[in-house]
Amino acid sequence: MANAIVHGGGLTAFSADLDQDDARLRLQVEDASRTTPRTGEPLDPGALGGRGWAIVQKLATTVTVALLPHGKRITATFAL
Repeated sequence: MANAIVHGGGLTAFSADLDQDDARLRLQVEDASRTTPRTGEPLDPGALGGRGWAIVQKLATTVTVALLPHGKRITATFAL
C-alpha cells in the first residue's frame, strides 16, 4: 500500500481475501496511476527505499498488474 501512496498517485482500493481451503492469501491494491511498476532494475544499496516491489515479486506465488480507466490494480497471491 505504501507504493500506491508514494508512487501511484494515492490508494484508491484495497482488499485482502483468505482462502483457507487452498491456503492462500490474495491482496489487491489499486492506485491512481496507469504507470506499471519497474522490474529488473538493480537496487541501490544506499537508497532508503526501492525494495518493496522486488520483495512482493519474490514472495508472491502470482502477481498481476491490470490497467484500469482510472489507474491500475495489482493482485498478489501468497501461499500460507
